[in-house]
Amino acid sequence: MSDQDILTALKDLVLVCGTTGDSLEDFEEQAAAFHRETGYMRPGKDMPAACGGEDDHELRRERYSEWVTSKVQAARAALSKAGV
Repeated sequence: MSDQDILTALKDLVLVCGTTGDSLEDFEEQAAAFHRETGYMRPGKDMPAACGGEDDHELRRERYSEWVTSKVQAARAALSKAGV
């Protein structure tokens, strides 16, 4: 794992924990990153009816949970690699 990989993992961990301390701003930042990386809308965001509405709410919750877990696991691996 390169230094850049470690920095990215830690930056992503901070993202899922909230970077600003403003819950609404953090939510929107997380939602944008989640959508950009997965193509899914973050749970809690309104889905247009043409995109399935809320029919996929449980799927989005599962995918979001997996996404957050992947960020935490990457940060743990980075810290382990760094000997922390």
